[in-house]
Amino acid sequence: MINNSVKNILVPLDFSETSLNALQTAIAIAKQQNADILLLNVVDTSFMFGFTGVAYISEKTIDSMVNVSARMLNPLVEMIKEKHHLSCTSMIKVGLVPLSIAKYALENEASLIIMGTHGISGFREFFIGSTAQKVIRISSCPVLTVPPNKKWLEFKTILFPIRPITGAAEKYDFLRKIIGHTDTAIKVLVLATTYSDPEKKLLHKFVKELKAKLTQDEIKISGNIKAGKYIPETVLRMSKSVDADMIAITVNNDPAFKQFFIGPFEQHIINHATVPVLSIRPKLANTDSQVVIQQMHESFPEQVPLFA
Repeated sequence: MINNSVKNILVPLDFSETSLNALQTAIAIAKQQNADILLLNVVDTSFMFGFTGVAYISEKTIDSMVNVSARMLNPLVEMIKEKHHLSCTSMIKVGLVPLSIAKYALENEASLIIMGTHGISGFREFFIGSTAQKVIRISSCPVLTVPPNKKWLEFKTILFPIRPITGAAEKYDFLRKIIGHTDTAIKVLVLATTYSDPEKKLLHKFVKELKAKLTQDEIKISGNIKAGKYIPETVLRMSKSVDADMIAITVNNDPAFKQFFIGPFEQHIINHATVPVLSIRPKLANTDSQVVIQQMHESFPEQVPLFA
């Protein structure tokens, strides 16, 4: 039986159509899991400072922006409670958008972040290259990024690329939590750069482990093997070929960048996918919240510190 243990879902909202579509996805998953929904709006401070780091927007203006956000959030909270019968709370933070999202997720032990890949945040574009990708890079939990122009309320075909890296097969342990029904089909895509004997051995081990879990959960499975240098493009082409409605990837950590590095493979897929992408990082080496928050700040050395 599939293990349902998604307890709460964090949805960052900038009130764009894309972020509201992401909220619909979160509501659908929350209903399946009986999970709570946490809504978060961040009043973006990154445009509020000059080169000296001195704020040039008054506290009164910031308070006004917070009040506007509250007037937009409150009806959404009531709608989720009354129409969908889900537990829902909201919060407004003032600060840097990706850091505020990641910190709030950590402090509230979010099981999953669901966010749009495009939208409007403050006076700047809330786009995948700046916000969602940074959240994925520093988040303590998996992140489901939802592309624009469509609502995604169920996932019947999930593309599951496997690479010869740490955590490649383990990502199914989380993915199985958000699969709502056994009609879901998993399309495994085995990826290799050289398909040498060591790669073959490791990939065979991963596939064997994954197949055992899928069989236990009564999930339909089929697969392909692809070798070559252009792995991200292969994933995107296969996603369209099998008509996938989700891609599940492992976001690899590079110790040289501490916990917070997202490589070109992940960047390319997240940037160009036309379906939601579930990004799952291996467990953090240190789960102490204050240590992780400090590492988050260190990953943004060029940024102005958050407001108190």
